[in-house]
Amino acid sequence: MASNKENMCSKLDSKQKYDDPKVRRQIRAEYRNLAFELNENAEESSNTDSTNLQEYIEKVEGLFTKVRHPREAVHDSSLLVTLTKKGRQQAQQLKTDLVSFDNHTFIEKIISFVSGRNISDILGEDNDVCDLSNAAWKQLGNECRPLFKKTPRFDFLLGPLVLKVIAKERIQRTANREKLPQGDALKLKIIDSVDEKEEATTKEVERVYKILKKSTNNGMQAVCLFQFIINPTSFGQSVENLFHLSFLIKDGRATIELDEQKCPTINLHKEYNETEYADIVYKKQVVMTLTMADWKEIIEVYKINEPTIPTREWFITT
Repeated sequence: MASNKENMCSKLDSKQKYDDPKVRRQIRAEYRNLAFELNENAEESSNTDSTNLQEYIEKVEGLFTKVRHPREAVHDSSLLVTLTKKGRQQAQQLKTDLVSFDNHTFIEKIISFVSGRNISDILGEDNDVCDLSNAAWKQLGNECRPLFKKTPRFDFLLGPLVLKVIAKERIQRTANREKLPQGDALKLKIIDSVDEKEEATTKEVERVYKILKKSTNNGMQAVCLFQFIINPTSFGQSVENLFHLSFLIKDGRATIELDEQKCPTINLHKEYNETEYADIVYKKQVVMTLTMADWKEIIEVYKINEPTIPTREWFITT
């Protein structure tokens, strides 16, 4: 455990050391010096007998252990590219003593092999023409045949040559199609469903407006927003009450203000016409969130026991 801690500390120390701007400048200076030396000794480094290239590579490898940032890594990669070019130049200058392929020698040896005689005996006065017999060509073919043999494929293992293809019958599914409404009938049902939802929302907005009108005594006295919308028996209905109330705010039929204690209150407001009040009415959009935790805290703080907006029938549980 102690050795692991010491190794970790040494790694951190080395990292902090190479993060020092002075150390980084020194590393970049060493890279530039190596690049300058390599350019100065370009001819010597390209010589095949020279070992300077290996020495430069070892120096670059040593410097790379200190690299911790991209800026120094760019110098390293640039110098490595230069060393690679020098190595390629050395490889191109290498000369080997290997025997090169000679077409004429190869042909002469083939003729001697298939005829069984020396090439000088076969060639007549015209040294450029040599006629081989049919037997010689046949022998050459027999000798070369093994070089062009291929492994037989396994196509013959696939089965009989004549294979009867069985056509798959297509099953027509018509039972479900008969049950579904067709064309305009389906569209009418979807439209009717949307209209029913919009009509239900409109009815709930009007119901909330009537309750607000009664609670504020026809707009004479504002009421607490939370006591008006919060339903202590249903979190979901509290959210819906806030949703329905937003339509009244949007239409200008209700207004939200802060009382002396900076608590939000709700009251009736005279419905306005945008064409008449375009110059003096300022619209503000507010996104209000109501979480389960907020709902419980509001019930406890404001001591709400009964909902101001009665619980709807489909929310009543036995």
